[in-house]
Amino acid sequence: MKSSRNIAVYNEHMQPVSPCSRKTALVLVTRKRAHYLNKSKTAIQITVSSRMIKALKRQIIEEAGRVCYICGRYIPLDERATVDHMYPKRIDNNHFSGLDTRENMRCCCLECNNHKGDMDIQSYIIYRTAILTVVLCSKTGQPVTRQILKRALYGG
Repeated sequence: MKSSRNIAVYNEHMQPVSPCSRKTALVLVTRKRAHYLNKSKTAIQITVSSRMIKALKRQIIEEAGRVCYICGRYIPLDERATVDHMYPKRIDNNHFSGLDTRENMRCCCLECNNHKGDMDIQSYIIYRTAILTVVLCSKTGQPVTRQILKRALYGG
């Protein structure tokens, strides 16, 4: 039986750490958190550690002044501030999208982050606009038509 943990892993100081599966190595390399050390792809070196990602997230929250980039609300110190990936890290048919980079991460309140889920920011804005249009129509007694939704989403 072939072992699923057959890729040697080294930290940023070239010290060996726990081995990983080929799939995990591929994910780390694709997300630019590691690189292969040889052509046969049997060893990787971690270039961005979880410790570095945590520090970056704290820095992003601090620089944003604990203000959610989606709703604009200040996140009090007794509430958990999160970091949202504008382009999520989800995998679609072996496609890796968002990365753990400063450009892709923003301070976000837990409620907005959970509501946005794994949508990218453009899809989420369109989704929220459609919901708000439906809510507004129901409050004013106006029927929701394709024309109204089209106008709300695309202008005109």
